[in-house]
Parts: sequence; structure tokens; C-alpha cells
Amino acid sequence: MFKVRKEIDSRKFPGPHVIAAGQQLVKKSPGAYMAPSFLEYDGADDAREQAPHSVSLGADLIKVRLTSQRALPSSEELRAIVAEAHRLSRRVAARTDVPANEAVRRRLSSPGYLCSNKAARPVPTAWPLASTMA
Repeated sequence: MFKVRKEIDSRKFPGPHVIAAGQQLVKKSPGAYMAPSFLEYDGADDAREQAPHSVSLGADLIKVRLTSQRALPSSEELRAIVAEAHRLSRRVAARTDVPANEAVRRRLSSPGYLCSNKAARPVPTAWPLASTMA
């Protein structure tokens, strides 16, 4: 996405304004499914280090993946990611296949975005819902 955004911004071809996240931060889970779009972290300190890494690659926002296929991050890990992202003037988004109220309960970002693979449904928060590209 970073390359596509650069091409559009340089007016090589027309397109929408792209807000890119890059890889999705996921809690390290030995033996769990690993996709090329995942970037693993192990613990709060490692999680905190991933935000500046993502920004250095061009991320406009930090995306966390909450999936039933892996261990869910602890509140401490999420707070570390959110704090570092906010220090870098970035928002945090979550892509999730777990119930939206679980993501909200973990207080990802305020304000922030909650992204879901499933059809949008009421979420007990003032946060907007946004869809993501596969």
C-alpha cells in the first residue's frame, strides 16, 4: 500500500487519498497461523517498539489484529502500543474477528477506529467503524 500511496501522491495515476497501516501487529503465539501481513511482538516492551518501526516504513496509523486464531494481547500490551502510537501522532486501528465489544473493552484508542471483517453492528462506543481491504 505504501508504494500505491506514493504513486497516487506523485500523480503518476489518479486515485483516492490512501491512509496506510502496513503490517498488523499480533501477539506472538507459537504454532499459530502467521500471515505475511502480520508483525509479531512479545510483551509490552516489544509491542511498544513496533509502532515506531511501522511509522518508519510509512504507516499513517498502527493496526492491531485481534483474532481468535491467536492469543489476544494483554491490556498492558495494547496500552503500550496506543501510548507509543499517540506519542508519534498516529491513531490505532484494530482488525478483528472477535466480538467488537471485546476490542472496545480493551480500550484501543480514544478516539480511534475499530475495523471488523464482519458486518458492522452497534458497538457501545462513540468510535466510528471503518472497513478494511483484505
